Amino acid sequence: MTTILVADDESSILRIYQRLLASPQTRVLMASDGREALRLAQEERPDMAILDVSMPQLSGTQVCRALRGDERTRRMGIIILTGTGGDPAVEAELLEAGADDYLPKPFDFREFRARVEAVLRRCRTRP
Repeated sequence: MTTILVADDESSILRIYQRLLASPQTRVLMASDGREALRLAQEERPDMAILDVSMPQLSGTQVCRALRGDERTRRMGIIILTGTGGDPAVEAELLEAGADDYLPKPFDFREFRARVEAVLRRCRTRP
């Protein structure tokens, strides 16, 4: 079973992600702020985290850096969602923080699923 952590401070958005990702083979964990996302990731060790860049407590970028710095969560897949699509400086910052991918909002649901699957495939082959 695949476990995916989704973190966003908007509950309606969390419900959308849950509907997009949930399946008999996928368990979806939800966090409403960065601190809760970090705690859940460290406790549950999901296969992947999908983080909104702008959240209370800790930003998605800060959570990403913390996950990459922790031996327990270093290898999980991470996608960061950002509302500042097309800004090369922001995109570079997300990748430098350790994100495997990023996706500007609003996004196409098909592209979202495809990027999630691509990151999960890469994570499964990591040593």
